[in-house]
Amino acid sequence: MAPKIPSNSSSNVMIHITFSPKIHTVLITSQLAIKYNKTVAAAIIGGYFGLFILYKIKSAFSSAPAVDDSPAPVAVASSASGAIPDVDSEDFGTFLESEENVMKLVDSFEK
Repeated sequence: MAPKIPSNSSSNVMIHITFSPKIHTVLITSQLAIKYNKTVAAAIIGGYFGLFILYKIKSAFSSAPAVDDSPAPVAVASSASGAIPDVDSEDFGTFLESEENVMKLVDSFEK
C-alpha cells in the first residue's frame, strides 16, 4: 500500500497507490452502494415533487368560488339615547369617536 513515485521527477508528479484485492473489492462495493443510495434518494425526492405538482394542479382546478370582498355595513351607535355601550361591543369604538361621548364616559367613571 506504499505509494510508488516515478524515478524521473518533474513538475507533474504522479502517485500510484496499489490496494490488495480484498480492499479493492470493498472499495468497488462501497462505490456501488453510494451510487445506489444516491439513485434511491433522487427517486424519493422526485416522487415527493411529483405528488406536490399533482396537488397544485388539483387545487388549481378545484378552487373555491370568489368571495365578495365588499365591507359589511357598519352600524353607527346612536348617542342620542345617551346610553354608553358595553366595552366589549363593536359600538364602543364608534361611541368614543365623539368628544362629548368621551366626556360622558369619564363622568360615569367619576360617579
